[in-house]
Amino acid sequence: MIMIPIPERGDELVLTCRGCSKSNLMKIKSIKKNAQNEDGSWCYTVKAVCNICGFMNGDYRPIWYNFYRIGIIDF
Repeated sequence: MIMIPIPERGDELVLTCRGCSKSNLMKIKSIKKNAQNEDGSWCYTVKAVCNICGFMNGDYRPIWYNFYRIGIIDF
């Protein structure tokens, strides 16, 4: 999977769902720009809906996209 520097609504990410604990392709539903990283990229928080159980990942615990540098996702 190619990491894009700026996530957009509708982009898809492979994540493990906090609701059902299964890994699957999820569509980004919400994005919030936060802070600029040392490498010049921006840090975002995203919310993504699980295709299996419908849980909104990122509601209770943020999913950080470009966390510290391009290509890092932390949740």
